[in-house]
Amino acid sequence: MIHKQQMMTYHTFGTPYKGNLTGGMNYGYTGKPFDVTTGMYDSGYRDYQPSVARFTTVDPVRDGNNWFAYVNNDPVNWVDLWGLKPGDVFPTPDAAASDFGNNYNDNSINENREYWTTIVPKNDGYTYMQPTTGDVSNITLPTPPEGPDVAVAGAHTHSAYDPKYDGNNFSDTDKKTSEKYQKPFYLVTPNGSLKVYDPTTDTVTVINEEMPSDPKDPTQKNNNNAYSNGSCGK
Repeated sequence: MIHKQQMMTYHTFGTPYKGNLTGGMNYGYTGKPFDVTTGMYDSGYRDYQPSVARFTTVDPVRDGNNWFAYVNNDPVNWVDLWGLKPGDVFPTPDAAASDFGNNYNDNSINENREYWTTIVPKNDGYTYMQPTTGDVSNITLPTPPEGPDVAVAGAHTHSAYDPKYDGNNFSDTDKKTSEKYQKPFYLVTPNGSLKVYDPTTDTVTVINEEMPSDPKDPTQKNNNNAYSNGSCGK
């Protein structure tokens, strides 16, 4: 079977203006399906209309001055791969932690500081709170308004690669914090791994190796370079 190659060119905010759009669904800007009939992209959790540079539904976390704007009107430096942010609902804690890592490990590596969040129940699923930030190795978990007992898990990043630190594994402090609260803790590493520590069994599980990663890390797990993709949905 021969497949016809499809080439498209886009304006800054994703409006196609050149190429062989064939009707129906075409995959393009940020790899998302574009519906020629509606002129919108299916971002997975929200539809995005590039002609006005806006999502069609409000940002649940109400972040920034415009809750429909695409990446704070800065598509040159940022992309929003899923239309997701803190406050959106995910089916599992793993999915919430994965979105946190996809959105914030870029920042963590580029800024060389840790990001921490708390995963909490929401509706029939889970969400993560607006992350807190600290220095290269010190941070405090955000506390749910209802109190710490409502938390399902914690999640954090480990900054940029540094040969002086074992940033790709849980530290003793990470594990002690997890044991203190008796909640699982997720870790997004410089080499692009997402891991979870279970304090009840003292075990670490690798969830995936698809997170934004530091190209300076000799154990880098993927080509999703933090210095080039700017994937944080601001």
